[in-house]
Amino acid sequence: MGYRSQVYLGVNDTAMKSLLDMCALQSEAFDLLFERCKPQKTKHGVFWELDHPCWYDSYPCVAAIEGWMSDMDEERENEYGFYRMGEEFGDTEEQGASEHFYFYPTAHVEVQFEALGKKEKI
Repeated sequence: MGYRSQVYLGVNDTAMKSLLDMCALQSEAFDLLFERCKPQKTKHGVFWELDHPCWYDSYPCVAAIEGWMSDMDEERENEYGFYRMGEEFGDTEEQGASEHFYFYPTAHVEVQFEALGKKEKI
């Protein structure tokens, strides 16, 4: 199963051609962003919420997206926003500086205990 993350990616309209060009060359990235996930059109671009992927750059789809973001960071970091939150508290990563996609993480507490022979989750 592996370590899972919540991943959020917002891409301004001005950067979509660049992202689609990368996806045309990297079918694994296309599959992740357009087949396994439903992109949401926004007023200024497209937004993805990737629910619990294993986000390791050893996976070709992740490496392709990470490479695209690295290329964008050199001159166009304001055209996308990225936020990854791992399973463990404090394991976060943020890239990009789009003024159209803001990420505001919040804290959540999950309590597990055994009550009268069965596990409870609140």
